[in-house]
Amino acid sequence: MCDAYLGKLLDYFDEHDFWKDTSIILTTDHGFLLAEHEWWAKSRMPFYNEVSHIPLLFYHPNHAHRGGERRSALTQNIDVMPTLLQMHGAAVPEHVEGRSLIDVLSSGSNSREALIFGRFGGSVNATDGRYTYFLYPGNMDEQELFEYTLMPTHQRAPFSIDEFEGAELCKGFAFSRGMPLLKLPARRGTGQGANLEDTETAMYDLDSDPG
Repeated sequence: MCDAYLGKLLDYFDEHDFWKDTSIILTTDHGFLLAEHEWWAKSRMPFYNEVSHIPLLFYHPNHAHRGGERRSALTQNIDVMPTLLQMHGAAVPEHVEGRSLIDVLSSGSNSREALIFGRFGGSVNATDGRYTYFLYPGNMDEQELFEYTLMPTHQRAPFSIDEFEGAELCKGFAFSRGMPLLKLPARRGTGQGANLEDTETAMYDLDSDPG
């Protein structure tokens, strides 16, 4: 279905000659396991490459002559926003940690030595493109986890009254521009840190063991 509808979009570009003045950035938030590593779907398992090495396709009219080329630079989805800002001549705020991908298009330069990724309540992962390290907490059930919000709602309902136990107002982070945030103790087994399995710290050499 995704392929079919992307095809419709590309056909529309052809039909209306959008390639001269319109960009396309195609990416996603995660991959999907189809029985690799004896897992199916997403979220509960370690962030293997099938989950974390997400697609990124980028077309820019000024770089049309580079169509079909590949890049080996380390990128993350946080790079999309500063890329769009630069494309439209807008300044990238200093607190933004993403990096514009325009230079990656033009020169293939790699602006990162490594990057980190992970999930709330799970492992902190790092990769330099060859080695990937999954670092899990020593004790999954005894972590100091907190949620920070100005809108205490879950996906389908507001926080319950008992979830506010221990809540306090705290100084914000760089990305919140110093705005005070409500800090609440996170509960084990809820949210995106729920029901994780295979929680063993490990390192992989993706050159010798790409699977």
